Amino acid sequence: MDQLAVTTVKFAGPVTVRCSNCSGGSDALALAALVVAVVGTGATILLVLWTRTEHREFLRRLRARARLRVTLEPLRVSQAPDQTDPLAIMAPPHVSFELLLQVGVANDGDGPAGHTALNVLVPQATSGLTWCNADGGVSSPYKPALHTAETLTNENGAAVPAMWINQVLPRVSTRTPVLVHFKIGVAQYTRRIPIRVKAQCDEDERFEEVAEFDVKVHDDAPPYALRSSAPPPPI
Repeated sequence: MDQLAVTTVKFAGPVTVRCSNCSGGSDALALAALVVAVVGTGATILLVLWTRTEHREFLRRLRARARLRVTLEPLRVSQAPDQTDPLAIMAPPHVSFELLLQVGVANDGDGPAGHTALNVLVPQATSGLTWCNADGGVSSPYKPALHTAETLTNENGAAVPAMWINQVLPRVSTRTPVLVHFKIGVAQYTRRIPIRVKAQCDEDERFEEVAEFDVKVHDDAPPYALRSSAPPPPI
């Protein structure tokens, strides 16, 4: 068999490698690539932060709830002297009169209330219960009061039959309360009128605001006591 011939080559000095296609533009290309990478990273960070912010806002809106608060104010009557209760009003003794009242529905929550059902209950012993405007004019269309099995409590703690009216408020914002008005006829010997107001919005049907009020009718002459609930004795 023939032997394989081996040739050994020895280098006399160090090997120098020269780049035949390199130029000074390589530094510019590297810098451009770095800028693109930095910009891309920044954009990614901004996108992540924006997504997290949007997610938090979504959760905040999802958890937002309306919280309704109801007030009651008599109109076109005077408050009884030395009485801190704004529902303590004055009227001539033994005289029937019409009482105009204003219901305020405020939203103290962190979300708006859409359609809100508003109910007003008064004793059946009153008369003429109806919605009206701020001047006492009957609202159109006229909605008569209805009797209900629900009862109110009089000054002696006894249950009294009630009647009610209702309407739907389109929206109750977190900024401006909604004001509505109703009126009732007060008999000549009535001196206390229990009133119940309920408000419930579609957004949270579990939450219903129920407010109890007690209008007290005082004589319009000293000593401004509560009106008598019985006729005066014969002379």
